[in-house]
Amino acid sequence: MKHFMILLLLLSFCVSTSELFSQRAKSSFSTTMLGGELGIGIPTGDFADAVNTGFGLNGVFSYFLQRDLLLTGTLGYWSFGKSQGGIDLTFTTIPLNVGLDFRFGTTNVIPYIGAETFLFFNTAKLKYLGVSDSESETKFGFVPHFGFAYKINPTLEFRGTLKYHIIFTEGSNTTFLGIMFGLHSSI
Repeated sequence: MKHFMILLLLLSFCVSTSELFSQRAKSSFSTTMLGGELGIGIPTGDFADAVNTGFGLNGVFSYFLQRDLLLTGTLGYWSFGKSQGGIDLTFTTIPLNVGLDFRFGTTNVIPYIGAETFLFFNTAKLKYLGVSDSESETKFGFVPHFGFAYKINPTLEFRGTLKYHIIFTEGSNTTFLGIMFGLHSSI
């Protein structure tokens, strides 16, 4: 229930900014960007006992509500695995998230903080002595993050982001630190 309330609060905030949407056509902040990011995932907590470092990629949509406030949407893919004692474990997740980023400054290097939330589509596969089993589930998650954007030119920027993924799973949360780098372009 707490997770649902967090989602409702985030959606309420987005809806309450409708005045910003109507003003965007009159302002110089109305920029939409698309980008892609690649990175590594470092498992933390109990998840670190089950898998090794993984990799991921994200497609990111960013909409500037104001010069320093972005509404973001992320669709990604993360994969982790571990082989030990004849047992092969693979964990993959597809995050489908929406979030907000707040930027500090207007120079060429712009630091930012933010958070994303919504759904993670998880699949765990286990293989032992030629026998395979898999389980899939959809879970709610929360992703606080911080990073920087470097303006290459007025329509292209390089971003580096440190994201802490928290997927709310039974028993112990599935958590990992994502270190992401990518290019984002105005559309």
